Amino acid sequence: MALIIIAGGCVADGPTKIQSPPAVGKSFIAGHLENAQISEASGLASSRLYPGLLWAINDGGDDPLLYAVGSDGADLGTFRVAGAKNYDWEALASFRMGSTAYLLIADVGDNWEQRQSVTLYVIKEPAITAAGLDNDKVAPIAWQINFTYEDGPLDCEAVAVDEAGHRVLLLSKRSQPPVLYELALRPADPAPMVF
Repeated sequence: MALIIIAGGCVADGPTKIQSPPAVGKSFIAGHLENAQISEASGLASSRLYPGLLWAINDGGDDPLLYAVGSDGADLGTFRVAGAKNYDWEALASFRMGSTAYLLIADVGDNWEQRQSVTLYVIKEPAITAAGLDNDKVAPIAWQINFTYEDGPLDCEAVAVDEAGHRVLLLSKRSQPPVLYELALRPADPAPMVF
């Protein structure tokens, strides 16, 4: 069973508030992931809309699913990302653009460095109503970025969104030293540049 470990004692108020977190700078086990379908959580991001809610994705080979999880590991529901494929989902990031909250799903894993192109899926953060998760449980893609790296295929398992700069940052995994790439968050011509 997977654990949720919180570093630094930063826990937001919300439906799954953790009582008496440890001192800042200390890590602690906040809970166990209740949803058995989350077998290899490769990405975890905090909700930008709901304090105490986390979003999770499974590594490659799973269906294109987005899991809602309480900060204590409670299963809060599952969404299918319509039109997406999970070739090797490796990272998840939450961000705001204007007044809208989004999630970026990074299908950028490439253990053998053979993929000619990789994909970033951006979806609006799903809504939660008084009745719980939105009934249709489908998250449509707001936009999709297919791209190739300028120096050939590589494995990437860390992604972040720079909201102010409107860019995505991607960190290579197997390169020595690791290489940081940047890509426009809404590119006309998605070609990442070495940063």
